Amino acid sequence: KRAYLRRSAGRGIAGAQVKSRQRPPGGDLLAFLRGSGADTKGRRLEEILAWDNDRWEKVHDYIQWVFPTNELSRHNLGAPLLLPALQLKAREDQKVLASLQKAFRRFCEFLGLEVVVATPETGSGSGSVLVVQKAEHFDSRIQTCWHTRCTGNHNWLRVSRALHCLRLVGLDEEAAALLRCMESLHKEGFPVGPAMKHWRKRAAAKPD
Repeated sequence: KRAYLRRSAGRGIAGAQVKSRQRPPGGDLLAFLRGSGADTKGRRLEEILAWDNDRWEKVHDYIQWVFPTNELSRHNLGAPLLLPALQLKAREDQKVLASLQKAFRRFCEFLGLEVVVATPETGSGSGSVLVVQKAEHFDSRIQTCWHTRCTGNHNWLRVSRALHCLRLVGLDEEAAALLRCMESLHKEGFPVGPAMKHWRKRAAAKPD
C-alpha cells in the first residue's frame, strides 16, 4: 500500500484525493475567489493571503479554498469542489484568474520561492517566460517546507494541489514554472524524490 495514503493528519508526500461527482456543503467558491465572498468560516481570500507564514503553516482548512480541485479532500470534508461547470466559469473569469495568480505568488513566497518574468537571451526565442526560483529568504523556509517529516512534508501535498488547480483553470504557464522549480530542487538534492511523480502527474492534468 502507498505510504503517502497512510500519513497522519497534516503530513504526507504529495497526496492522492478522491474524485467525486458530489460537492460537499460549502460557500460560494467563485465568489470567494473573486474576493466578493467568504469560505464557510467567514474568511475572505484577501484575509488569508495576508496571513503570515506561521499561520499558513499551522492552519490546514484554507488551502482547499485557495487552490480548489475536482477531488475531495481527506482532511476537509466541507471543502468545495471545482467541478467541470465551475472550471469553465473560472477559466473565463478574469477576476478569478487574477486572484489565483495572486494566491500562486503568495504560496511561492511561503515556500521560499519567487515568481519572476524572464526574457530569453538573444537568439533563443521571443517573448517572456514565467520562472519560479529560490527567493532570498529560501534558506529560512527549508526547515518548514523542504525537510521530510515521517512520510514526507504536508506542504508537498499543497504543491500537488496548487499544480492541479492551476491546470484545471488554464493557468498552464504557472503550473509549468512551478514544476520546473520542483525538478530543479530535486536535482539539487532536496529529498522530494517520492513526490516528483505526483507533481508531474498534477502538472499534466487536464480540465474535465
